[in-house]
Amino acid sequence: MSDDRGTASIKVIPFSGKAVDWPVWSEKFLARARRNGYKKIVLGKEEVPDDTTHLNKIIDVDEKKKEEKIHELNEDACEDLILSINGET
Repeated sequence: MSDDRGTASIKVIPFSGKAVDWPVWSEKFLARARRNGYKKIVLGKEEVPDDTTHLNKIIDVDEKKKEEKIHELNEDACEDLILSINGET
């Protein structure tokens, strides 16, 4: 969300790094992943193509768009994971 000053707020699900907090955090993160479209990537059920894979072969436009979308979702997942790190602990 942006306010009228041009700043943005980002909602994160913080993880303490403690094993006791893992079960609840992981369920929350998977719920977020489903809502944001990258749950299959997080669970390893959808493979993220290597960046160089499509450079060595001819692919149709639809396949290229699908690969680009998967890459974007993977970047979103990585961003959410990084933002969930509690750097204080």
